[in-house]
Amino acid sequence: MRGIGWNWEVGGIPHREPQSAGYFLFRTLLRIFGSYFAWDICKYAMGSFSCVQSTNRGSFFNEPLINQIILTWLHQLEAFCFINLPYQIGALLTVAAGLQNPSDWPPLFGSLSDGYLVSRAWGRVWHQLLRRPLGMLTPHAQHWLGTTSRSTKRTVSLVCSFMTSGLVHWSGALNCPWTPSSHGMFTYFIMQAPVVRLEDLIVEWGRRKGIRGSTLLKCFGYLWTISWISFSMRYAARYQFEHGALSVHEPFKNSLIDFLASKVKN
Repeated sequence: MRGIGWNWEVGGIPHREPQSAGYFLFRTLLRIFGSYFAWDICKYAMGSFSCVQSTNRGSFFNEPLINQIILTWLHQLEAFCFINLPYQIGALLTVAAGLQNPSDWPPLFGSLSDGYLVSRAWGRVWHQLLRRPLGMLTPHAQHWLGTTSRSTKRTVSLVCSFMTSGLVHWSGALNCPWTPSSHGMFTYFIMQAPVVRLEDLIVEWGRRKGIRGSTLLKCFGYLWTISWISFSMRYAARYQFEHGALSVHEPFKNSLIDFLASKVKN
C-alpha cells in the first residue's frame, strides 16, 4: 500500500539503512517481542481503571481529564501494536525464507524525534499505508474548485485527505447503534486539517522573518504536538470507549504482565 520499490512509492517512508539479513532478522525479532510486550502492558493498564471495569459507564468526557488522556494514549499505543505486529511478523518470515530483502521492509512507523509538528507527526511518524488512496480525491477537488495557488491547493489537499481518512475510520461506527459520540472518529480526523494548515502559515511567517530552527523551538513543538493530539484524540477514544472497545479488561491468554502481577500480589 506504500508502493515500496515501485515508481509510485509514497512520501514519508522512513530511511532504509543497508543491513545484513541476519541483523535485520535479529532487530525484527526484538521488535516483535517489544510490540507484544507493549500491547500486553496496554491491556493490563486499561484494566486498572475502574471506569473500564464498570458495567454502568457514563460519558467518557465525564471522567477526570487525566484519565481521559491516559486511556487515549493507551488505546493509541494498542493501535500501534495492532498494526505493527503483523507487519514485523511478515518481514521476519519473508526475509528468513529468502523471498525478500531487508530493503523491502522499511519501518512502518517513523522516528518520534520527527514529530515536533502535528503535520510531521502525521506525515513522517505515523504509518503511511493509506496515503495514496486518501489523496485520490484531491486533484479532482482542486479541479472542481478551480484552485491555482499553492496555498489553496494545500488547503484543499489537507481537507480532502483528512476528511477521507475520517470517513474510512468512521465506517465502523456506522455498523453500531447511533449514539452522540458516534461521530467522534470523523471529528478527530477532520480537526487535524485546520491545525496543520495553521502550522504551515506560522512556519512560513517564521521563515519570512528569518527565524531559524533551534532546540528550544523543537522542544516547544514537541510540547505543542503532544498537547494537541492528547486533546483531539479524546474524541476518537470517546467513541471507542462508549462502544465497547475499551469496555473490559481483556488480557492475552498467555499474558506476561498478568503473570508477573499475580506473583507480586502473592
